[in-house]
Amino acid sequence: MNPLTKKYSDTELQSSPLIRVRFATAGIDNPDGEYLNEEGACPICKSNRLLVHPLIIPTNRIGKKKIDFNFRYGFLVLDKRLIEELKAAGLTGLESHSISLGKNHIDFKSLSVKNTLPKMSDQSSVHKYQICPNCGRSGHYDNYEIETRFKYNYLNIKDLKADFYKTWEYFGIWDMGQNFQEIIISQKAYKILKQQKLRHLKFEPIEIIK
Repeated sequence: MNPLTKKYSDTELQSSPLIRVRFATAGIDNPDGEYLNEEGACPICKSNRLLVHPLIIPTNRIGKKKIDFNFRYGFLVLDKRLIEELKAAGLTGLESHSISLGKNHIDFKSLSVKNTLPKMSDQSSVHKYQICPNCGRSGHYDNYEIETRFKYNYLNIKDLKADFYKTWEYFGIWDMGQNFQEIIISQKAYKILKQQKLRHLKFEPIEIIK
């Protein structure tokens, strides 16, 4: 069963100051070697753990895609030319890191998002299941019966300045090691990514509650 999703018009997306990015691709393997720093992470669900760069991915499965996603840890891999274009456009809140994809050590970068949003509003339409009993950050899933909608209180996000953020909440099956934050972007970032015509990206508007 797939999550219930809706296709939004560009008019709907342009009316929202924040946009959720969904990745219709997850072809990046898990890294090899010692790549996790769990100092300061939740001892139960491992939220707030950090990836240690540079990452070494044993097999290059990215093909001709300019962007791909790792479904276990939630990190992105981008063609380095795409990263250069995003930086040239003045987008903020991103950090790029060296990465090896199989034998390719030069054409791609892994991408991390530096800033974390506050908690979502309790009015969000998100299926919460198997919440971490220690930190409460992990265990949030898509809905299968109603449309998933992320919602934020206006006062909590009115002073945001960056173009890329990650959610405070972690998604995935944390008791099996899958644990990642969703990516939220500004209108500016949405318009620039849309211009790139990246067919593996989908966008959803964030609802702001005043």
